[in-house]
Amino acid sequence: MLLRILILVQAAAAVSASPPPSPEAETQRAGEAYGRCIGEASQEHGRTSDDVDSIIARSLEDCAAEGAVARQTYIAYLRTIGIDATPEQVDQVFGAGLPQLRQRIAGCLAVARANREDGGRRMC
Repeated sequence: MLLRILILVQAAAAVSASPPPSPEAETQRAGEAYGRCIGEASQEHGRTSDDVDSIIARSLEDCAAEGAVARQTYIAYLRTIGIDATPEQVDQVFGAGLPQLRQRIAGCLAVARANREDGGRRMC
């Protein structure tokens, strides 16, 4: 009887199991997690009086694991659409976004520092 129940449970689990997420969805999730990590780390480091470039460098360092996952999933996604990219090429793609990241963090940092001065009435 117990064996029959286990077989039925396994069969139900196999039928109801959802398919694995697509490489595109995995890439999206990994990129979002990396972005959240950088945002949270930069907010934390932004509480100091350090310059923007130092904050970005430390934030990227803090989020190295998330960045590695984002790069790996992006490479896997590119392979599914017929593009064989090297890690170095993907690093170039990620690096191309650094000026935009710097601008965004600099703006948020300016707002956060102004908030500390005037009691917190502004938003990033």
